[in-house]
Amino acid sequence: MERRSLEPDPRSITLTTPSDETRTLEMTEDRTGRASATVVAGEPGIYRITDGERTALAVVGAVNPPELADVRSTGDRLSGVADETGGGVHWISDTESGVRPGIDVRRTRPDRTQTGNDWIGLRANGDFTVTGVSEVPLLPVAAVLALALGALLMAWRREGR
Repeated sequence: MERRSLEPDPRSITLTTPSDETRTLEMTEDRTGRASATVVAGEPGIYRITDGERTALAVVGAVNPPELADVRSTGDRLSGVADETGGGVHWISDTESGVRPGIDVRRTRPDRTQTGNDWIGLRANGDFTVTGVSEVPLLPVAAVLALALGALLMAWRREGR
């Protein structure tokens, strides 16, 4: 950052990072009216620099990243991948023939089709890994026997009245 002035300006600057972390930086002045400070940007995004009177913005990274260059909703980009993997692209919205009533979600086997006109399939692979099993009793056996015996005695006493 660089500030130019005809008079000495001892004010420090405040730097706000894209993650809203705020740092105060001291500017080092030279004899030509320039004050400067150097900061290494640790994350991409918009940095805000202010001295209380003036504010400047600095962009680190791509100004127009690819994911924000064309934000129109279309299935063209995913249709190739969907076709190769046996899937499909469905819109849950208005169609040319009217409003689509809804798409049914089904469990399918890996060797079957994963899509249809009005349904999509979630493949049931059966892939899982059990890393451990642990069994812990809810109550100790002695406590369960004592509770059962106590309940029987209370029921017998109440019945005997």
